[in-house]
Amino acid sequence: TARVLASALDDRFIFIRNVSKREIGYVDAVLIGPPGALVFRILDATGIFFNEGANWLQSRSGELVPARIDPTRERVADIQKMRDALQKRIGEIPVFGIVVFTKDPRDVQLNVKEPVVPITHLTALVQSIGGNYLAVDRIPPQQVEPIRKYLMGE
Repeated sequence: TARVLASALDDRFIFIRNVSKREIGYVDAVLIGPPGALVFRILDATGIFFNEGANWLQSRSGELVPARIDPTRERVADIQKMRDALQKRIGEIPVFGIVVFTKDPRDVQLNVKEPVVPITHLTALVQSIGGNYLAVDRIPPQQVEPIRKYLMGE
C-alpha cells in the first residue's frame, strides 16, 4: 500500500502504518496530507464479497452468508475516534476512510453498491482516492507535521 501511494504522491504526504493510540485504538494505516487524514483498513482476504451500504456478505460454497469481516463499521468508528482525538489536540481536521483489498482482483471479487466508506483493490487505490480524498486541499501544509507527531507518539 505504501509503495503504491509513494509512486503517486509527493512529499507533502506522510503514510503511517500500525497506528495505535489509546484515544483511537488500532488503525492499519493513516495517510496525512493537505487533504486531511485518510484512515485505512487493509485486507489480505480472498473470495467473493458483496457490500451494500455498511452490510457485508461473502460467497461460500455458492451461498451468500454474512462475511467474517466488517470493515465498514470499523472504519466509521475509527474515523469518528480519529476526528475527536485530532480535534482535541490539533483542531478540526477532515478525516476520511477507505477499505483496501491487497490481493489480485482475480482473487478477490468486490460487488459494491452505495458503500458508506469507499472500497477498492490496491491496484485501483490512487484512482479511488483521486475523486474524493485527493480532490481538494483542506488543511494548511503546516498542520501535517503536528498530526504526524501525535500519531507517532512524539
